[in-house]
Amino acid sequence: MNQKESVTIVPYKLSIQKENIRHLASTLTEITGDHFLFENDRLSVPATQGEGGIEFYELGKGVVLVVMNCCFRRKITFKREIAAGAHFFYLALNFSDSGVMFRSAGTDAMTIGKSIFSFSGIGMEVDVPAGNRVKLVILKCTADWLHNNTGLTPEAFSKIVTYTSLQKQLLQSCLPDVRKAIRNNIKKVLGDHSALQQLTRNEDIERLHELKNTIIQKLHDELPKLEDAAKECLMSVSKFSRLFKKIFDNTYAVFFWDIRLEHACRLLENGMAVKEAAISCGYGNLPGFSKAFKLKYKCSPSAYRDKFL
Repeated sequence: MNQKESVTIVPYKLSIQKENIRHLASTLTEITGDHFLFENDRLSVPATQGEGGIEFYELGKGVVLVVMNCCFRRKITFKREIAAGAHFFYLALNFSDSGVMFRSAGTDAMTIGKSIFSFSGIGMEVDVPAGNRVKLVILKCTADWLHNNTGLTPEAFSKIVTYTSLQKQLLQSCLPDVRKAIRNNIKKVLGDHSALQQLTRNEDIERLHELKNTIIQKLHDELPKLEDAAKECLMSVSKFSRLFKKIFDNTYAVFFWDIRLEHACRLLENGMAVKEAAISCGYGNLPGFSKAFKLKYKCSPSAYRDKFL
């Protein structure tokens, strides 16, 4: 099987301990056969497996920051194991390539938003396609730290569904040195902090992200026409197209069809019939789906599915 077509499952647990990253390095070393070095609070990806690394920062009692800025030569799914209770909390600010996806373990619900919230009582999977750069700034904290600095109890946290509101509440309530650490590391993974500030203040950008998340949650539906998408975001077609490509590094249609095809791969890997996978990904006709799939992955959907049977 081609390395890029295979999926490497990497299990891990949500913890604020430095040993958590060291254990991840050991797991990657065991699975891949190549040495992932953890030294000076940094996990380094060997050149044989990709490049970049994962860095660990202890910000205070009960709160740490993990910064991922790396890519892998093989397709990887980081699979977080479910722990008893809501002891640790997780806020990830996501600046990754478009193909990096998050989902609750055991489901097909995907997230490609700017922020991902979770806690240790829920399993989480992060799909990283081969060659896609992962850019994450992750705040991890204990329930005590969360309550002392935001006033949120674990029960309240688990019931909050408005991600944007939670993001603002968490970031605004964080201690000044924690906010500074987050800002500095965002600048590190993006290379331009002023650009980030401009993006997060821009209402047009927020509308684009809201539209993107809405479409991703309904991949089985027909993709809205470009004109309708632009209207939904209160923009002209030309402005929408220009801004969309600037933010997501692809055109509106190609960006979402790529996501649909990546979703189709996961369905096929799990044994779903080709026709059902096509319908689940919003393709109205099987020939069109097969043609698009073969163009992107250099093989037919049925041939791809057979590799995992």
